[in-house]
Amino acid sequence: PIHSLVAFICQGVSTPTLLIDGNVSPHTQSLTPEQIQVIKQADLVIWIGPNYETFWAQTLAKQVPTQKLLTLINDKDLTRLPYRQKCHLPTGHQHSFHDAHDHFTDGHIWLDLNNARTIAKAITRKLSEIDPTHKSIFETNLQNLLKVLSVLEEDLKQQISIVVKKTYIIYHDGLQYFDKFFGLQM
Repeated sequence: PIHSLVAFICQGVSTPTLLIDGNVSPHTQSLTPEQIQVIKQADLVIWIGPNYETFWAQTLAKQVPTQKLLTLINDKDLTRLPYRQKCHLPTGHQHSFHDAHDHFTDGHIWLDLNNARTIAKAITRKLSEIDPTHKSIFETNLQNLLKVLSVLEEDLKQQISIVVKKTYIIYHDGLQYFDKFFGLQM
């Protein structure tokens, strides 16, 4: 999802590289030597953060200069939610919701459309800083993306209006931001 936002903003300037496709979990994937090479050569590396792409944290800290790294979870304007269930940490220790509340933010931040807008703005700012000659293109693409997100929001509100008051069950609790944004009950 983050790659899609970046690709939209970069239209007409460049094509971003996707490191994790939809068939791989960002929670457990380690970077390959080829991916590390791509990261080293990148002008900008965008990721959610260490609480979501846990196995990337050390590699990114060692391989990417701070000015070339955009950690989205750190944006002050994001709505951040703690995990709402027991979570399994990479160390194998299990913590309850209350233990995790102070230490771990649910990383599925883009599922709140206001967060998606905030993320898109942060990406645009960083791209404009790195490549100021294309700032106007990035900003125009951002405005178009914000319009698309508004249409998406209205479409989704209409589609889910029939199930808003119903409870549902899922295997992986990754929809908390979506639930809260649209008023759904898990």
